[in-house]
Amino acid sequence: MFHIIFLISGCATLPVRENIATYSISGVTYYPLVTLCDLRGVLMQYDPLTRIVNLSKDLQHSSLRVGDALVLVNDNVLHLNSPIDLYQGTIAVPL
Repeated sequence: MFHIIFLISGCATLPVRENIATYSISGVTYYPLVTLCDLRGVLMQYDPLTRIVNLSKDLQHSSLRVGDALVLVNDNVLHLNSPIDLYQGTIAVPL
């Protein structure tokens, strides 16, 4: 489901040939969000006080909060199977 979110934002749909680090957190595969956004030209802004991440590309936007499994994509709520996490100082998103 998370790929749907970044497909809209232009941050996912990674070709298989791209070698991206993954993390296993509680048995769930996570990707570093900054890497995904850098690869797709998505602007990422993070507020460490509120733990809210805002993503934007062209006219698309998404908001998510570290620790939550809810994501706003163009003002529509999506529910993830696993929450956004912070892993070794990096915002990590579930596969």
